[in-house]
Amino acid sequence: MTSVHTIYGLLKKLKAQGFSIILISHKLDEIFDICDRVTVLRDGKKIGSKKVSETNEKELIKMMIGRELTADSLSKYLKSAIV
Repeated sequence: MTSVHTIYGLLKKLKAQGFSIILISHKLDEIFDICDRVTVLRDGKKIGSKKVSETNEKELIKMMIGRELTADSLSKYLKSAIV
């Protein structure tokens, strides 16, 4: 088991015991696995808050980057990143 898995296991146990936890992450799978609520900050401003059960990855990505992520924009990003 990796240290990341150990930490997230501990966070889940603390959550089950009623502790409040602030988790800062851009990894959406972790957000949906651990969190009840998500708040997106971009450029130092609060973009919005949602219950995790009432949102999806597409909506959070749009909040995070300020526009919808299309196949075309993703392709352009990946091409520029593989230089």
